[in-house]
Amino acid sequence: MIMCLSCLRYFGRSARSERRIGLHVVVPVLGLLAFLLPLYAQAFDLNGLLNGGSVFHWAVPYPLNWAVWAAIIWIAVGVTLITFGRRSGSKLAGADADADADATEPAALRDSSANPRPADG
Repeated sequence: MIMCLSCLRYFGRSARSERRIGLHVVVPVLGLLAFLLPLYAQAFDLNGLLNGGSVFHWAVPYPLNWAVWAAIIWIAVGVTLITFGRRSGSKLAGADADADADATEPAALRDSSANPRPADG
């Protein structure tokens, strides 16, 4: 589901000129819809949703439904950290992997003039 959202966001902002509606919009939206029902069914009773009853009737017994709340809190904390991390300009894991790789590469490898290729001969 996160990949579907990422695809929608990337091709909606950064690569709008390369976006193809069928592949980069329709397919991710269908993917989100396909996974929402199983995600809902993990925590709540589908009979309530399909038969017009209580939409948020727990499908799991009492001690186990705490895991659902733990997952919701975990996701909320992750989204909060990423959101405020970006706003404050901090570099989260892998944010600038390419820039870090260039900085650690020896100068001789970065500068092609430092290592001229031998003439064929």
